[in-house]
Amino acid sequence: MVEAPLRVAMAGYSFSPEYWQTRHAGLIDVVKQLGLPTVFLTIAPYEWSFPFHSWVEDEMAKLLRARLRLPAAETLHIAHVLAQAAQGLLTGANSRCTAQGRADRAPWRSHVFAAKDGSGRRTVVNFFGRLEYQDGKRRRYVNAQEAAAQFYHGRGTVHLHLLVWLQHVEAVRLEDSLSATVPADNPAMASLIEGSQRSWTGSGWPEEPGPSRYDASAQVLRLHHSASDFCRFDAAGNPEGVRGYVKDLLASLQCHVDVQMTDGRGMLLKYVSGYVPKFSDSFTTEWLADACSDYAVARRVLTDYHPLEPEMILQLAMQWFPQCFAGSTLQRFRVPVPWEAELPERVEQYMASRWRAADMPLADYLRRTNASGGIHRAFQRRYKQAVAQTTAVEGADAAEALQSFEAWVNGAPLQGDVAVAAIYLSRYNDRYYGHWVLMNVPFRSLRELERRELELVPPHLYYQTLSLLLRPEHWTSEAAIRAELELEAFREHHVRNIIAMIFANQRLIRMYLSGELDKNDDAPVSDGHDAAAANPGDVQLSRQQRTIADELVLAVQDGMFRKRAGEDAWKGEGPGSDDPADADSQNHAWAPPPNATPFMPALDTGRCAFAVLGPAGSGKTTAVHEAIRRTVDVGGRILLTAPTGRLAATLFPDLEVDTVHGAFLVHKPAQETLEVLWPYDLIVVEEVGQLSRAIFERIVEQWQAAERLPTLVFVGDFYQLPGVEPSSSLDSPLWHRGTIARCRCALWRR
Repeated sequence: MVEAPLRVAMAGYSFSPEYWQTRHAGLIDVVKQLGLPTVFLTIAPYEWSFPFHSWVEDEMAKLLRARLRLPAAETLHIAHVLAQAAQGLLTGANSRCTAQGRADRAPWRSHVFAAKDGSGRRTVVNFFGRLEYQDGKRRRYVNAQEAAAQFYHGRGTVHLHLLVWLQHVEAVRLEDSLSATVPADNPAMASLIEGSQRSWTGSGWPEEPGPSRYDASAQVLRLHHSASDFCRFDAAGNPEGVRGYVKDLLASLQCHVDVQMTDGRGMLLKYVSGYVPKFSDSFTTEWLADACSDYAVARRVLTDYHPLEPEMILQLAMQWFPQCFAGSTLQRFRVPVPWEAELPERVEQYMASRWRAADMPLADYLRRTNASGGIHRAFQRRYKQAVAQTTAVEGADAAEALQSFEAWVNGAPLQGDVAVAAIYLSRYNDRYYGHWVLMNVPFRSLRELERRELELVPPHLYYQTLSLLLRPEHWTSEAAIRAELELEAFREHHVRNIIAMIFANQRLIRMYLSGELDKNDDAPVSDGHDAAAANPGDVQLSRQQRTIADELVLAVQDGMFRKRAGEDAWKGEGPGSDDPADADSQNHAWAPPPNATPFMPALDTGRCAFAVLGPAGSGKTTAVHEAIRRTVDVGGRILLTAPTGRLAATLFPDLEVDTVHGAFLVHKPAQETLEVLWPYDLIVVEEVGQLSRAIFERIVEQWQAAERLPTLVFVGDFYQLPGVEPSSSLDSPLWHRGTIARCRCALWRR
């Protein structure tokens, strides 16, 4: 039996964050190779009109089942049709060569995106598709009531999102295959379009009174789109527009089709931003931490993951119906940090390769090779085609004069044949820039990347300095950095933040390199985070910090004792029982806490929440973390929440760490979340100043529903990191009366 982290063991299952992280990284790499996609297409089946196979209809007749009452057969059929529509009807990719290099069938020549000028040129460079489910996010409500015409949203039906990269677009004659208007001369088609293509959010295409055409100079498709197609108002005054569609798809599948062709970035952002796990980002962080407990994983899956029948069916049948497919071979590669650990085999292959050119970076090498380091068969196939075409046009002598295969591979254009799912750290982490150097700067040995100047900068700027020294033309160009971020679908505010951080750090780097600053003169600024995390025994608490830590631990022990006493009473057991299992009640962790602090009399009359407040550097976090460590020692179950799970996870990777929204299930109705805090003994909410009043009061309500047995601690500073909501937790009257009025508040000055 081989032990492996849970995230790795589950990486092949589409309900795991690791699965979608890998596919997302592969998609980003295809974009880096090919640029922005040409077409974004959605197919959303409607079961009442969708054409089913005769076997499915026969099964319905025999079992006396109507549509929507045979979920397994219907879902598998729809998934198959959608995949074949993408890989066959639209792109013609299901007739590619087999692994032995033989074509398993004659290639498609009449698929929708094929060349229509008789040249036979290859027009579809690559594609990337994903099967998703109707989760109800697009339900429309009028006066708090769901609109009757939108009842089908949220029923769980599988649908397809597809990105397609095209070349020789003018030869495809998209204006003949696509449309965005209601035809006046085809009543049946007009009725189908009116019933399936009207959208309350607009049409997605600009108004175009002229005939459909492709503008090659601007590389924009202009579909005929009348004023009524662009927008018309229904009887209730709601705007409606006709979405673009593929004529053959709409006529044959009789369901909603949406085609978008813009300048690219907006379309890519829309797709990539939705291309994430169905779990929250905090769950992704928690699961990928490796040290996450089995309880934490089970809790999140059971509370947040509620698949309907179609998704459950396709999870069971994922071997035959993958939820993600592409025209690329996917290779996952976790990028190492230079000099931090032994290099993986793929990097060793790169350094030892003799066929690759000296200026080929590791990223390009991975895109041209297979897992064993050999040249990928896609390049072998393309080279044979190039030789055959040269022979047919110019003769055998010209074919012999072609470059050798290995020399040709070095200069062959990338077409996304291999999608390298490179896993990087965040750009806010200095080690990311070590990743970037390793992937983008050619080397035969890591010694070639070393620079003596690195001795002059502090550790937190080490790899940013390395990247700046090795590639100054890239890292000093705002346009180059922005272009790279935009290809990875970063939103504008992230782009600006990252660029500002990089240039600010570069200013410091230059001061270190010039001698204006000395790294040995820097005094570390910390409020205790690093020292506490690195070596808890070395942290010296002040008298106030020790008092706060003691008070929190005593409250936790009191809550654990009360919870155990309640459980024993419910089971008809108690300390006097002869049951050996009751020996646990003698454990010091369950014993009543001694009356050791001036606050203890208050605990006898009612349990209260705590608020540990103070400015940055006052030591509040160190005191709370000391209480957390001592609670772990007595076997308490802890929930640590923060605005971002990653921040808290770096301090306590073994704890159950979550974001505030994920831990307290803010996205669900309050009545469905009242029992969420029952399992815990200590609940720590970091950065209370960022909480809105509604979320703050929701947390208190959940704590009261847990009979106040868990110890609830709010930590933060109302002036250091204010929230973005119009109301703050400080606005809540709970701070001034009732339960929260009796919170213990510790306020320090520097």
